[in-house]
Amino acid sequence: MGVERLAMLRYGVNDLRLFFENDLRFLQLMANQAAIALAAELRFLADRPQDPAPAVAPGTSMGSGMDPNALRAFAAECDVVTFDHDPWPIGGAIA
Repeated sequence: MGVERLAMLRYGVNDLRLFFENDLRFLQLMANQAAIALAAELRFLADRPQDPAPAVAPGTSMGSGMDPNALRAFAAECDVVTFDHDPWPIGGAIA
């Protein structure tokens, strides 16, 4: 049995295609489930309320990762910050 089938059973996913469609809402949902299993709080910084993150992660902060002030305020609430967009302008992250 493949890892996708195991994840389907574990998380109640009923369509294998969801793993391969690159739907950000699904990917964030899976990340949120993994965080729950690790007893970690997963937070997102979203540009707009209609972005996928606010739909799956309560407490999503609004703001642009390109804005050093918004990024700094978001990072102050977190233990670890990772970036999921490539290429990411690192200047905003270290400003």
